[in-house]
Amino acid sequence: MIRIRPLTASCLILGCLLLLSGLPALAQTEGPLVVQEMRHQVRFAEAVRFFLTASGPTDITSAVLTYRTSDNEGMTIKRLDFAPAPAIELAYEIDLARYPLKPFVQVTYWWTVSDADNHRLVTDPQRFSYNDPRFEGFPPLTDQYVVVHWYEGDAAFGNMALDVAERAVVRIGEMIDPALDLPEPFHLYLYASEADLLPALPATDREWVAGQAYPDLRIALVAIPPGVESASTMRWLIPHELTHLLLFEVMGSNYGRLPAWLNEGLAVFSEEIPDPDDALGLERALRKDQLLSLEALCHSFPYGDDQARLAYAQSASVVRFIQENYGHSAIGKLVAVYSKGIPCQRGVNLALGISLSSLESQWRKSLGAQSKNAVLLRRAMPWLLLLLVSLPFLVLVAQPLFARRPARSQGQPREP
Repeated sequence: MIRIRPLTASCLILGCLLLLSGLPALAQTEGPLVVQEMRHQVRFAEAVRFFLTASGPTDITSAVLTYRTSDNEGMTIKRLDFAPAPAIELAYEIDLARYPLKPFVQVTYWWTVSDADNHRLVTDPQRFSYNDPRFEGFPPLTDQYVVVHWYEGDAAFGNMALDVAERAVVRIGEMIDPALDLPEPFHLYLYASEADLLPALPATDREWVAGQAYPDLRIALVAIPPGVESASTMRWLIPHELTHLLLFEVMGSNYGRLPAWLNEGLAVFSEEIPDPDDALGLERALRKDQLLSLEALCHSFPYGDDQARLAYAQSASVVRFIQENYGHSAIGKLVAVYSKGIPCQRGVNLALGISLSSLESQWRKSLGAQSKNAVLLRRAMPWLLLLLVSLPFLVLVAQPLFARRPARSQGQPREP
């Protein structure tokens, strides 16, 4: 059963530090250099601005802004251009259209200031959350595994989302790792429409705007309008995105090596309400011999709506086949193997005892699909029929040619 570890003293101390980091920065000094003010300003989905005011007895010649985000171990370093002077007021802006931040990410930044006499001052780090202001003033609902945030809809709407999320975490967690121990709850943000959700997402994440998971931040964003259809939307969208968060929780740094067909297939399989269009698309591809190979779906899904939808539907069908034919623990075995960084084809062999191609053949057979050889024969059949039909004609054409060929008389002596 999934558990939440109790908060430790270190977590409480960190929380206090984060709270204090939101206070205005006091003047900082090191030798003759003084920073009177350092602050930031966030315009969500547009820009983040950093401000610095500093002075010293001689010209300040260098000011460097360094910042990092909680989803990235690296740092961004920006050296600002300005005319050296004893007192400076600087500002630097991040254009979020060009350099997007993930929503609700934690940002830590500091300044390094130097003067002409080689004095140097490094400010204390300041922290802030890149939060969507639409959720401000709306208290979240918190349960054992999930915290739900929403800004439109009544209390029943929020509680319904929380119930679906808690149920999904338990069900999916038992499937991929019954011993999973969550260090803290996930955060689920409910947007009132896809149009509201879109500005919160970096441009690279806007292909599928109904929902987006950020496993490294332990958050998921979903577009679920309050109304008569909200319950059904929650039951397919929330489990889908939470699946990605749980998989990352189990796999850690090797999450990126999880085969795409297993990652997305498990997310679709986990939905409480299946999409009927998936079954229709799968049946159509089966009928036209257009199913995708599992090997091709190891690393990424194809572009284009039709091919991408087929990849999702086909992957979910494969996951369902594995669970029904290799046992309830088979999915957990696959996840455990891939969490060690094992490649796609080798992982299936280690977890299920068969090759990836054998798994695909079994799955195709379960759908009533023909073997790959039969498919090739079927595609070659028109050419074989054309050859058979043309054979008598070819014989008629060739017969006169053979008849004109001079024959040697039997018993005719060879010339000396």
